[in-house]
Amino acid sequence: MRSDYLRMFLPVASGAIIGVSLVYGPASLLGLVGLVPLFVFATSEQSPAKFLLGHWLYGVALWGILLSWIFNLLPLAWAGLGTTSGILFVIFAWLTSVALFALVPAVWALLVKHAVKKNLYFLLFLGLPFWIGLEYVSSWLPTILWKGAGSTLYPITLGHIGYLLAHFPNALLLANYGSIYLLSAFVFFVNICVFFIITRPFTWKPVPFPSILINPPQLLFLFVLVFAAAALIALPWLAASRPKPAPKDKPPLRVALVTSNIPSWSEAAPDDTRRATAALLRILQNISKEKIDLVIFPESSRVKNLIGDRALNEIFRDSDVIVIDDTLIKKDGRLQSYLVVERPRDGTVVASWSKSNLMMGGEYAPALVTAWAKAFGLSATLKQYEANTYSPGDVTQAPVPIKDDKLAISLCTEVWAPQFYKHQKRRGASLLLNLSSDALFHGSRVYREERLRMLKVRAAENNSYLIQAANASPSLVVSPRGKIIVSVAAEPSQLYAYQIFSIRP
Repeated sequence: MRSDYLRMFLPVASGAIIGVSLVYGPASLLGLVGLVPLFVFATSEQSPAKFLLGHWLYGVALWGILLSWIFNLLPLAWAGLGTTSGILFVIFAWLTSVALFALVPAVWALLVKHAVKKNLYFLLFLGLPFWIGLEYVSSWLPTILWKGAGSTLYPITLGHIGYLLAHFPNALLLANYGSIYLLSAFVFFVNICVFFIITRPFTWKPVPFPSILINPPQLLFLFVLVFAAAALIALPWLAASRPKPAPKDKPPLRVALVTSNIPSWSEAAPDDTRRATAALLRILQNISKEKIDLVIFPESSRVKNLIGDRALNEIFRDSDVIVIDDTLIKKDGRLQSYLVVERPRDGTVVASWSKSNLMMGGEYAPALVTAWAKAFGLSATLKQYEANTYSPGDVTQAPVPIKDDKLAISLCTEVWAPQFYKHQKRRGASLLLNLSSDALFHGSRVYREERLRMLKVRAAENNSYLIQAANASPSLVVSPRGKIIVSVAAEPSQLYAYQIFSIRP
């Protein structure tokens, strides 16, 4: 009985290792061996019930860590929830999400169990494609689970093990050949090789060889692992040898990238709005003195809400600068997050659309939350919550022409989906842009780290520079190799900060 409990600890440890590796940058390399305890458990003898329970517990440990940022949403006074009801809401959302997402590794276990029992090598030949296939299927699970009135379905690549490689530029070159899923396949493959190298001497009889004992299968996996490492190191040379399009004779874009430290509009007090307006006017006056092509504000910066078109026109009356701003509008009595790309001098709107893919909890009420609130008699609170939620746009995003380039602009969690930028690239986008706000997450390092990894992988997948303008966290420019080449952070006492740089996509 004691050995059963010790064995059940293996998948829990595996989930915890992968989870910590995904949310804590310095621990990333641990993920290359993080699945080994799970494989040891998957190949051990046990009852079907314990087999499934163990893999589910792996998922619980993993998702419990990955979704811990849900607790940073507290307090929820803006949604009409007091301290107690807010805590209950967050616990309910976390427990429900963790329990259901944890079913994915249990499904993987069902798919490989009988095959592995017949031949251990099926763990590699079947386990790998099943794992990658389930990662893709599971990317649709969050928006199905969190579906609500007016929400839209789009994939969310949260928890994919390929993000373990996000901080390693050489490894990120793999993403350009096969997106996040090739990165995940590589991580899975390395874990499999380590598993066979570690475990085979204890289960297979060594074969005599002149003067030494060598285990042929173990030696084979060691060779494959060394070959994979050498290939990873050689990837930059392979990428450099690929034919490149002839460089265009065009001037670089001069960009003013803004970061901000302002509360979410739903939590902002009147004094916050006054301070933000004054600080915004000061920073715009400073930017207007520079010779630039583009000013990029974060999501929730609400430039047009705070100072209006007339003031913006007056500040930039002698400039052809383009301003990108995400503001709030009301349409049919519902709020919308409205992106505007505009030339303030003459009021020309280059492009505009309302955000289509909304963030659960902060921007719309999921059906599960609605049902939970009604069950506990919180209908009045639910009405107040829904009054502060958004309605989605009609998915009209298209690359935005700026001088000789086209910008693919995503808002917030749209960057979590590889398909978004892939589609924009096919339509001619040459530069990627993301506008986001972390204000509702109250400084969550877990949320920031997970999103940073996604930004790096998106840049590498599309072999493009990615500019991210952020509120309540630093704004960044990520190179096609996944390196941060510009970081703009505001001091705690500052409401806005900016940096000017040149970029040639």
